Amino acid sequence: VEKMSKEVIELELNLYRPCDFLQVFFLGLLKDLLVLLKERAIGVHETPFQPLFRHILGTYVVRYVGAEPQALKDWARPTVGCICKDCRTLNAFLSSTTETSRRFARKKERRQHLKQQVSWSSFDFEEDKRALVITKNQEYSHKQHQEWLKREDTAKKEIGEMTTDLLKDLLLDLYEPIISLSANEVA
Repeated sequence: VEKMSKEVIELELNLYRPCDFLQVFFLGLLKDLLVLLKERAIGVHETPFQPLFRHILGTYVVRYVGAEPQALKDWARPTVGCICKDCRTLNAFLSSTTETSRRFARKKERRQHLKQQVSWSSFDFEEDKRALVITKNQEYSHKQHQEWLKREDTAKKEIGEMTTDLLKDLLLDLYEPIISLSANEVA
């Protein structure tokens, strides 16, 4: 149990497939352990089971659920990595906290390069024969929040299946933050 606790702490997670292994393997393990501990009336105070449950569920809340994404405070967006002349102009637009739209008068190949740099969903594009107009929108923030809501819903179901008095004894002071999925309190 102690070895597994250490492995969870050191677990490197793929950001594109958050916590698949943690969710499938470790949460299933915890559910089975809860049943066994309860059936056999095994005491859990000051046992390796407490740090195991605290680490796995804490890691799950922090890394899988995460903190609720906040609405964007201004119009600034992440800049692009390319340092060509066009992208430096694009980065000035992207980093602006107030500018929501800009016209880029460029040849077709250069317009295409700019579009590829910012092809994610927080932009609208209008193009004619001589220019590309890029407009910032709130869709990216909305999409992040929708994805978080799905993760939160999944986590509520997963952890809800484990909610017992025994889990309170295992999690101690982390019970409320974990049950409420408060990543900021757990971290």
